[in-house]
Amino acid sequence: MSPLLWLCLLANTPELQRDFTAGNDRALEGNHEAAIGLYRSVLERGGDSGDVYYNLGNTYAESGRLVEAVVAWEQALRRAPGDADTLANLETVRARLAPKTAQADAPPVTLAEVLEPFLSPFTAEAAAIVVLAGSAVVVLLLIARRRLEQPGPRRFSLVGLVACAIATAAGGSGLLAHGIVAQEPRAVLLQASELREGPNDKFKVRGPAWAGARALVLEVDGEWWQVRLQDGTSGWIEAKSALRLNPPGAEG
Repeated sequence: MSPLLWLCLLANTPELQRDFTAGNDRALEGNHEAAIGLYRSVLERGGDSGDVYYNLGNTYAESGRLVEAVVAWEQALRRAPGDADTLANLETVRARLAPKTAQADAPPVTLAEVLEPFLSPFTAEAAAIVVLAGSAVVVLLLIARRRLEQPGPRRFSLVGLVACAIATAAGGSGLLAHGIVAQEPRAVLLQASELREGPNDKFKVRGPAWAGARALVLEVDGEWWQVRLQDGTSGWIEAKSALRLNPPGAEG
């Protein structure tokens, strides 16, 4: 597994940071249940951070709770799309969970799946900072241009305005892309299930779905979800057999 992340960017209270650090200590001591309890407590009290979910997933995996580890890492990806360590952990554990007959992942088909690999070096927080800073500089340059009379400084300020406008637009696009990925209706299979042709156990079985697989929720009909798995297969499963991933900032 990847090493524990010690610097958790919790913009909340010192108590959350203290409990996060305590969870790291318990995990390193091998006291997995205590660490899990501390990480979950931080999340329940508003410490919605990809770092907390990442460390929680590591601890679940070390204690042998592999499906729960997958869920935690998938939650981490909602907050840090494309993170290399999280993706590596998911690949390692899913290789253990998947049956030998499992098909390879299909090419990305949704906008979120296409965008996700490009977002790793550009976090939502960085995008927000770029937007705020760029907007502030644009306003300052516009004010300055009104007072500049010499052609040289005015041309220089125009170049700055264009550069800041481009940077602000890029930051806004990054925020939009993060929002698209975060809101995609994903779920994780908690147990092995059967994909059926319709929302009822009387419908014909289309194929298997293994525990730990990621699913895209396409439609909801009562207690049944129509899903598409990462290998491209689709069908209906009982909602109780999977867990819907909550977007950043949501409870759950």
